Amino acid sequence: MNRLFAALFLGCGLTLAVGCGDGGPKVYHLSGNVTMGGKPVPAGEMFLGPDLKKGVDGPQGFAFIKAGKYDTRDGGRGMIGGPLEVTIRPHDGIPGSELPMGKKLGPDFVTTFEAPKADSTKDFEIPRAAGR
Repeated sequence: MNRLFAALFLGCGLTLAVGCGDGGPKVYHLSGNVTMGGKPVPAGEMFLGPDLKKGVDGPQGFAFIKAGKYDTRDGGRGMIGGPLEVTIRPHDGIPGSELPMGKKLGPDFVTTFEAPKADSTKDFEIPRAAGR
């Protein structure tokens, strides 16, 4: 009976060790500025997902916007290189009881771009018409 438990314990340990590797696609960091109508977006979040319309697959990156700047290294997650769909959720930065980033400044802004397969910078301008 002890051999059975030892074998099961060893088997589970090996399974966990193999499953915890650094597999998957390489991710890169992105940083830059986010403006709306030429002014820095006070707060918000952005999602950097693979452009599924172009047949790209992989993990989604994200970043928080603070005082018009974002960096996936600052509490976010890196993105894959190649065609990306970027969704930006701009907020006014005035925390409320239910909205820690404040009220939304308009609908989500969605755009695409070709991300290099390297750490890089990219600025985003949300057209004034996209805001309220």
